[in-house]
Amino acid sequence: MLLFVFLGLAIGLSSLFYVKTEKYAVHEAQKQCKYILYAHRAVQTYITKIQRPELYRLQTNGMLNPEYFSPALFSSTYIARTITSLHNEERQKNGLPEIYFKLASDNPRNPISQADSVELDLLRRINKEGLREYNQLINRPDGKWLYIAVPTQQSSSNCLKCHGDPANAPKDLVRLYGNKAGFFEKEGRYRALISIRVPLAPVLIESFNLFIILAGITITGLALIYLIIFFFIRHIDAKQQSLDKTSQRLELALKSGHFGIWDWAIQQICSGRRVIWKRSMRCLENRLYHWNLPERLEKCLMHSQKNVYPCTQNSL
Repeated sequence: MLLFVFLGLAIGLSSLFYVKTEKYAVHEAQKQCKYILYAHRAVQTYITKIQRPELYRLQTNGMLNPEYFSPALFSSTYIARTITSLHNEERQKNGLPEIYFKLASDNPRNPISQADSVELDLLRRINKEGLREYNQLINRPDGKWLYIAVPTQQSSSNCLKCHGDPANAPKDLVRLYGNKAGFFEKEGRYRALISIRVPLAPVLIESFNLFIILAGITITGLALIYLIIFFFIRHIDAKQQSLDKTSQRLELALKSGHFGIWDWAIQQICSGRRVIWKRSMRCLENRLYHWNLPERLEKCLMHSQKNVYPCTQNSL
C-alpha cells in the first residue's frame, strides 16, 4: 500500500512538473515574440518620426530631389524585412533556427508581403472587430511554433504620400513599383499586420531538460524516503517477530515444566490476595492456594515488618 502511495505521488509530481515546464517553454517563446515585436515597433517609430521627416525636410529645402525614392530609406517594410533577414543570419551562425517575420498586407507593394488566407482573415478582424493581438500554438512538419499577429500603425496622412494617389507619389516610386500595387489606401485604416512565428524546439528542449532534472530529484527523494520507511518497518517487524518467538518459547517452557510467574503485590496491604499470577497459570495458582502459600507469605511479611526500622515500615 505504501509503495502505491509513493508511486502515485511520484507520477503526480512528475506530471505537474511536465505541465509547468511546457508552460515555461511557451512563455519563453512569447517573450521572444514580444522582443521582436518591440524591436520592430521601435524601428518603425524611428522611421516614421525621425528618418522620414528629415528626408522630407531635405526635399523641401532642395537638398534632395523631391521625386527621389529609395526603399532602403523610405520604406519601413523593406527596412524591417532586411533587419529580420540579418537577424536570422546571426541566429544561423549560432546554431539557432530562423524566426519567421512578415509584414503581411492585403494591398502589398512587394508580392513577398502578400497576406495568406489566415493573415487576410486576421487583417479583416483587425479592421472590422478591433482585434489587437492574436497568438496560437501551431504544428508544422518542422515542429511546434508559436504564432503571433498584431496590427501595424494606422495609415496617416504622411503614409498616403506613398500609398495614396499614385499621381502624388514620388516618380521614382512609381517607376520602381508601378501605379497600382500599394496605392489607394485610406487614412485611419490598418493596411498590414506583423506576422511572427517563433520555433518552440529550442525552448522545449531546454524545458524538457529542466523537467528531467526536477523529476529525477523528486523520484530520488521519494525513493529514499520510501526505503527509510520500508526498512524501519521491517526492523520493527523483525523485533516483534523475535519477541513473539521468545514469548512462545517461554510459554512452552512454563507449560512443560509446570512453572508459574507471579508478582508479589506488597502495596496492596488491605487485599487478601497479594500474589498476582500469569493468566495462563491459573491451574498452578489454584494448587499453590491449596498449599496456603498466600498465608505463609503474609506471616513472613508480618515477621519482616517487626524487624524493619519504624520510619520505613509504611513503604512496605
